[in-house]
This record gives sequence, C-alpha cells and structure tokens, in this order.
Amino acid sequence: MYSEKDLQLVEQLTEATNSGRITWEPTATLDEFTTSFRGKYSVIVANQGSLYSFRMLDDAGREMLKEEYDSGLEFNRQGDLIRRLFELARRTALRVDRAVDEILHELQV
Repeated sequence: MYSEKDLQLVEQLTEATNSGRITWEPTATLDEFTTSFRGKYSVIVANQGSLYSFRMLDDAGREMLKEEYDSGLEFNRQGDLIRRLFELARRTALRVDRAVDEILHELQV
C-alpha cells in the first residue's frame, strides 16, 4: 500500500524525468528501465502487458518499495502515476525524441 510520501516520490520522479533532470537506462529485461541515486538507491519501472511495476532497491539489491498496477483491471491515481513514469522512462532511455527528430529532419530534406 502506498503512503503519501511514496506517491510524492513517484510524482517527483515523473516531473524530474519530464524536465530532463533524471536519466534512465534499459536493464537486461525487456521493457524495464532503471535510474539510481547517490550510488545507494535504484528505481526500476517495468511493464509486462497490462502490468506496470515500480520498485526501489537499496545498494545491496534489497527491495525497499514495490507497487504493481494492472491497467486492465483497475484505474487509480497510484497506477496512473506508475504508468506515466514508465512511459517517460522508456522514452528517455530509448532516446525516442532524438530518433523522432532525426526522422523529421530526414523527411524535410
């Protein structure tokens, strides 16, 4: 169960990602992306079909927070935040905007 502080964390991660202050990288798992803080904590967002997940791990790999949201079964604020964060993280990690810019540039030539 999310606390208000947990929701605040997801919201601020979303804002920081959207503004370019946080970079995300793909993990070895398909549709899973990670970022880290202070070399002590990592955040992982993932999508498997309709299931979105948010996890926070410590530097020993222990899971500190875990939330999952099945977009096929429910709609709620927490789940929507996780889904939005995942989409932004994916877009950042895969450098989608740069690829779109390159294609648009090529089409204009």
